[in-house]
Amino acid sequence: MSEAYLTFIACVLILGILAQWAAWKFNFPSILLLLIFGFLSGPSFLNLVSPDKFLGELLFPIVSLSVAIILFEGGLNLKFKDISGIHNVIVKLISIGCLVTWILASLGAWIILKLSPEISILLGAILTVSGPTVVLPLVRHVRPKAPLGEVLKWEGILIDPVGAVLAVLVYEALIHGSLTAAPVNFIIGLGQTTLSGGIIGIGIGSLLKFLMNRRMIPAFLESSFTLMLVIFSYILANHFHPESGLLAVTLMGIYLANSSSINVKHILEFNENLTVLLLSTLFIILAARVEFSTLKEIQIIPTLLFLFFLILVVRPLAVFTSTIGNSLNIREKLFLAWLAPRGIVAAAVSALFGLELTNPGSELLAPYTFLIIVGTVLIYGLTAKHVAKFLDVRQKRNEGVLILGGSLFSRLLALEIKKANFPVCIIDTNFNNIATCRIEGIEAVHGNILKDKTIDSVNLDGIGKLLALTANHEANSLTCLKLTELFGRDNVFQLPEKQAGRKKSVEENAKHIRGRILFTPSSTYYNLDEKLYQGWSFKTTNITNEFSYEKFGEHYNGDFIPIAITSPSSLEIITTKTVPKLEAKHNLISLIKEKSS
Repeated sequence: MSEAYLTFIACVLILGILAQWAAWKFNFPSILLLLIFGFLSGPSFLNLVSPDKFLGELLFPIVSLSVAIILFEGGLNLKFKDISGIHNVIVKLISIGCLVTWILASLGAWIILKLSPEISILLGAILTVSGPTVVLPLVRHVRPKAPLGEVLKWEGILIDPVGAVLAVLVYEALIHGSLTAAPVNFIIGLGQTTLSGGIIGIGIGSLLKFLMNRRMIPAFLESSFTLMLVIFSYILANHFHPESGLLAVTLMGIYLANSSSINVKHILEFNENLTVLLLSTLFIILAARVEFSTLKEIQIIPTLLFLFFLILVVRPLAVFTSTIGNSLNIREKLFLAWLAPRGIVAAAVSALFGLELTNPGSELLAPYTFLIIVGTVLIYGLTAKHVAKFLDVRQKRNEGVLILGGSLFSRLLALEIKKANFPVCIIDTNFNNIATCRIEGIEAVHGNILKDKTIDSVNLDGIGKLLALTANHEANSLTCLKLTELFGRDNVFQLPEKQAGRKKSVEENAKHIRGRILFTPSSTYYNLDEKLYQGWSFKTTNITNEFSYEKFGEHYNGDFIPIAITSPSSLEIITTKTVPKLEAKHNLISLIKEKSS
């Protein structure tokens, strides 16, 4: 029997991570593959994963704790300073928009799906949740113009705890009596949930802050200690009032994220990795519980009608009622109305309530939510990019540059690109380099470029190229590999590196895991750095009919390195394979050795 349990755990982990890898490899929404893998591996098909058989009564606490950790990680990303200027839109979307979605989705479930009023109201509450796990990858893929990306990002993060608490309060009203007593139960439940969750979440967050400020937790234990307190906060809040733990852990995350006296970056990185693992396994487990026999009870036509009702009626009305009187134009509002996929919290909450409720129709909560998640992710994932292009809210051809590394060479190059009127941003983990960039007027972001959260914090409006210019060849290659999906293979570049004693460079042997090689074969990090200290400098030269590129080369007797070719509307980065073709009115950015007078 122990081997069967081991096989179950192995299958869940393998299928979850394999689905994530396949989604990355084939540029497909990961949540959709996770649901499909989980459903096909369940008892209805391959019978590789049977959660009810192997987890039994442990299923409920495992799912509960997983959702709590995911919501805590979401709270860690909510910094109030990032909402400046768009807070009114976001507040209305998670309040008025959430209420409109709840009411209309509940009516649709009652009228179209023929569910009971109680279950319809609960399903409507569950479907108010969208979530960053599905919204943020779509935003990165579509790259809408500002401020749409920020609005969608923050709505996706904030709506998780708001929608989850709403669903919990509706659930509380159902298990404590009929809907005739719902208003009273709802108000009482709201007060108890807010009081219990708020006091415990902020209280334990303050305790962690106190301990970290006084260095009473060793560095190697900070992430694990934080996770322990998250679980303790969740359990303690639920002890005083059932299901208030979700609010407690979310508020704890928000409190820590906005506490300036402590650094939660390493805690966030730990939770990011843990969240990926939890998402992978949780989706497999929840999808595997959906039985084919239950799906056969669901009528296809009403389900499709309900799906399109959510997409074509509910979401647009929620957006338009929430954006009355703000600066968004009609095209921006239409795009917001076309992006509301459902994610992990909706799946998990429906599974939890389906396990606990005995009301007629409660067994259909998870299957309906499963189908809505698949439908919304599939439709939005396949169409959002085209809709953004049609509405002209997608960033056009992006000639700006994102530079990895804040060295002297990077900063001087950034200034030349900026002079050519193209956006440029530098990312570095060295804060001294970032501070120098900002002093020199260069936009700069402090963080690890390999983390999704760092990329999400960068304003990529107008930026479409990556230059990896650090001294670390492996970091350059990994960055190009990671951001190929975002910028495209032709728009990621890195410095060359020669290995001593080899005729061929490393780049010649690993073309599939690197960017295009910059400038000349000898333009390594250290060679460029040495030239700068030898007195070489950047120069932007206007090419004319009288002063061609050939004459430019003759003038400097070959003592120059071509960097980029610019025009008023384009920026071409020079690579080792580029044969520069400059016409009149082109500008050449180059690193030159000034001729002695």
